[in-house]
Amino acid sequence: MSDTKQKTCQERIEEEYHRANDYLELMFRVLDDNLDEDDEDDQKLIEQVKDEEIDEQSIYEYAAGSSMKKLLTIELSGGGPSSHIEAIINEDNVVESAQYVFLDWFDGARRKINEDSAMFRYVEWEAERYF
Repeated sequence: MSDTKQKTCQERIEEEYHRANDYLELMFRVLDDNLDEDDEDDQKLIEQVKDEEIDEQSIYEYAAGSSMKKLLTIELSGGGPSSHIEAIINEDNVVESAQYVFLDWFDGARRKINEDSAMFRYVEWEAERYF
């Protein structure tokens, strides 16, 4: 039996972020026609473009899907400490999720707001006023 443990997402996020960003940068360079065949570094990228058949249309096919959501921020208090609520509103103007955020000098915390709480009801009430 192997003692190898898979890394957590927190441990992997930096590498995955850079992998996705580098790939998007390459697609934009293809889209902008900004690869120099005489540049040694670009030659490696040009080879990758050929191997992976990246073209001007690739950027349109990159995402697995997209959805539009709105962020509603309800400021409850300012200064230090301060608190606010962040709510995600979906395309149908329904509150998907909400978090209570508490901030003080050089510190902060957030908690998910339960859907059966008065605070969540207040978020829904505020969302109805704006959307």
